[in-house]
Amino acid sequence: MHTENEVFHNSDLSRIGSLVTVRDIYTSFVSSFEVSRDVGDVSVEWGTELCGDEDPMNQMALVVEKGKPLGILTYDSLEAGRPLIKCMDAIRLDMLITEDTSIMRVAEMFTRSDTHFFVVINGNDMVGWLSYQDLYKLPFRLCLFAELLAAESKMLQIVQQDAQSALQKLPEGRRTAALRLYQLRGLAMDAKGCAAPHSLVTCTNFIDKATMLRRCAKTRQAIAAVGENWMRQAEEVRNALAHPNSVQHCSVLVKREEFGDFIAWLGRLDTELKVFLATEPSKLD
Repeated sequence: MHTENEVFHNSDLSRIGSLVTVRDIYTSFVSSFEVSRDVGDVSVEWGTELCGDEDPMNQMALVVEKGKPLGILTYDSLEAGRPLIKCMDAIRLDMLITEDTSIMRVAEMFTRSDTHFFVVINGNDMVGWLSYQDLYKLPFRLCLFAELLAAESKMLQIVQQDAQSALQKLPEGRRTAALRLYQLRGLAMDAKGCAAPHSLVTCTNFIDKATMLRRCAKTRQAIAAVGENWMRQAEEVRNALAHPNSVQHCSVLVKREEFGDFIAWLGRLDTELKVFLATEPSKLD
């Protein structure tokens, strides 16, 4: 059984993710404010001068006393008439994370902590903050996309071992869609005008490949992960990564409370696909 911890440290995704660090994805503090500052002045300076083109509601700042960090400030916490120290949130030790922490370590931390964000440190300086949504900036999206493409490639390799039988497991409408793409790609027909099964399966989509594996007797038993509900989630994530729109560009693709289970499932899928490719005979049924 692939445990969640193993996935974060010993999987293909972890090896890809080890190349990306917090430095690549964190958000810098908009500024630091002396604790003696008037909250009204801070609000005006932040909202008119410091926020730039960004929504100040999506920014954070440091509260300091003679340069020493005291707490974290959000724009919506600024309340007229209150001392700045009463508007801030204290910085806890378990909120601190270094710039060089790998992105997979951060992902694991988000599954094991209920903190809303981490405070990023560089040496002795607090330089920014990191939320769960920051995971879905381009570097981690590329890591996740690479993992899903690798899984799809392995599914295709298995399906091609017995393509004719596997294709019969697809609904007629999905076979028709694959054939239409086959023709659009100009792939060769045989003497009878039929598509070559080995090539036709390359024209199926992610969930089609999973469906074929789920419905073939040998793969259904050996690759149990293809029958789990996470497969549909994986298809949605893969498609969002492959064809992002302006809204999805940095959107959360997996709910935080489901993230650990989803990553663990990806690890199980990867392992079962590899084992089948290494040990199983060519016939799928």
